[in-house]
Amino acid sequence: MNSSKISLALATVATIISSNILPSHAAPSPSKGMVCPEGFKIQTLDNSTGARCVKSATVLIENSCPSQFPKLTFRDGRDVCTLDRVNPPSTGPLTGFNQGGDFVFSTPDSDAKRKAEQRLEQGFTLGRLTLPTRSSVINRRPVLLPVIPANQREAVFKFQKVIIDDGGTLDDHTVVLFDVFTFPIQKQ
Repeated sequence: MNSSKISLALATVATIISSNILPSHAAPSPSKGMVCPEGFKIQTLDNSTGARCVKSATVLIENSCPSQFPKLTFRDGRDVCTLDRVNPPSTGPLTGFNQGGDFVFSTPDSDAKRKAEQRLEQGFTLGRLTLPTRSSVINRRPVLLPVIPANQREAVFKFQKVIIDDGGTLDDHTVVLFDVFTFPIQKQ
């Protein structure tokens, strides 16, 4: 048997063995040219037959005021809702103001989860997450997101909690946290 026939026989055997060990439908992975969109981390599924990409997404939802106290006043510390005629200071104690008569503290929006889902949907469509705005807040940077079609991602609600103003850099708001899943993509 000449060397070219031996080489061909060895190549054929190697191909058969490798196709049995590593089937063509093996799970995508970075070593095979599959990667996650920017900001996502790859996560191997429990049964090791596949992978998915996951990212935590935090959405901020403004707190709200009841109809009887419609005017929101941002304060260092707790934001307050007041009657239209009441003008509390933005810093210091609320001396001379009657809680329940002149003001109440802002409360989490009862519809925060639904609003957060809508903002997250818009964010993945536009590539940017909408944040609550306040003229005195200058350090709030936009959150950029990859544009991913709705049928290629899923957001799973984790939890929500109220955050009180942290010294003038954030309004009182509700933080809604999601885990967002998407598929690995072919590396370009």
